[in-house]
Amino acid sequence: MKVTVSASGHPAANNVRVRCLSIDAAEAQAGFSEGIRFTFETIAGEHKGTKSYRTISAKITPSNAAGQFVAQALGLETLPLNADVDLDELIGGTFVANIVQSPKGAGTRVESLTPLTAAAAPRPAVARPEGGGGVPF
Repeated sequence: MKVTVSASGHPAANNVRVRCLSIDAAEAQAGFSEGIRFTFETIAGEHKGTKSYRTISAKITPSNAAGQFVAQALGLETLPLNADVDLDELIGGTFVANIVQSPKGAGTRVESLTPLTAAAAPRPAVARPEGGGGVPF
């Protein structure tokens, strides 16, 4: 019997239109602390209906990869320090995603996001730190 070995999940691709289906807690695994798992579904094109994922650290800072990913999803350059963000408001939002080969070579992951439209992916409430800190929103 012959078989074909293929990548799991969505193939690597740029400018893929996706919808955020869920955001869930991810349990700690070997070498990784607890995290947050985003599940996306491709909504157009050749791979319509295919799911893709990104798990980020539950510890979000303005400068780490988790904070950068959340800022992208919100359409921000960076997250304001001490801001409270309701990630659940991203569920149902549509984005343009870049999907890349995972660093360990096991499948693919959503590397970056851009909100598709303000109406389709409304910006979640981001509570300003006390005093406003000059944050423009």
